Amino acid sequence: MNLKSSNWLSWIILFLMIIFTVRDIVTININPYLITLLLCGISFCLSYKDLVAFSCFLLPLSCGIQSFIWVFIIGCLLIRARRISLETVLLFLLFVSLELFDQARALIVSNEIKNTIFYLVSLFLVLFLVNNDKPRELDYSKNIRYFLYGTSFLLVVLFSRIIIQHGILEVLSGAIRYQLEDTSTSGDYVFYTNANNLGLYATV
Repeated sequence: MNLKSSNWLSWIILFLMIIFTVRDIVTININPYLITLLLCGISFCLSYKDLVAFSCFLLPLSCGIQSFIWVFIIGCLLIRARRISLETVLLFLLFVSLELFDQARALIVSNEIKNTIFYLVSLFLVLFLVNNDKPRELDYSKNIRYFLYGTSFLLVVLFSRIIIQHGILEVLSGAIRYQLEDTSTSGDYVFYTNANNLGLYATV
């Protein structure tokens, strides 16, 4: 099954937003492996053009999903590309190495490692788009638009959680520092960030 229509991507994005809203704002526990399986299935079925746009949408949401999904997505992008630059291959290998260390618990899993993985994925996507051998198959304005969709949705979820945790009056008074630490437990995932990253998202 190949979801070639861009209309499919819009409905998929809306469906994922509902799932993440239920998980993070309504606070109904959703198995993170089920979400990972869903994202992998979507990535496999999307056309090359929509897969790039889907990657741009997921990038800001990396703080709330399993990083393994990026191994699958980047692998799909590399397999479908006719020409691969050395830089993208090296970044992919470094990312896979970090992910393997993470899964094997050979390194202390921390927010710093997760941030490193996020920046590696970001750099990979930039290099992949710049060195892409199928420029006519990509819609760069669409990719930027979907990145903004992901960023805007993340901000809505984060600020909603901050208001739920602290109350609207305390938020408006400026008495708190806008941040959400990683409160996931027992393998569960939620969107989290610190004040610096939140400011970065807001600026974007």
